[in-house]
Amino acid sequence: MAKLTQFQHGIFYSAASIVRLHDQPRVAADLLINAGLANSDCSELDEYEKEMLREVNNETGVSLTGLDG
Repeated sequence: MAKLTQFQHGIFYSAASIVRLHDQPRVAADLLINAGLANSDCSELDEYEKEMLREVNNETGVSLTGLDG
């Protein structure tokens, strides 16, 4: 898979922050779906994002990979 762009990194950080700050994984999932990132490989993200995105990955319509700790 192609390396994530800086913009895509920002979207993932935003989704992770929605979960961390507001405990809203469904809203974060909707953000990723709308941005076309709901089926992305997240292996290059920081552990902060991965931790929160594991919760988002349980939402319908999201199938992220590369989130293993």
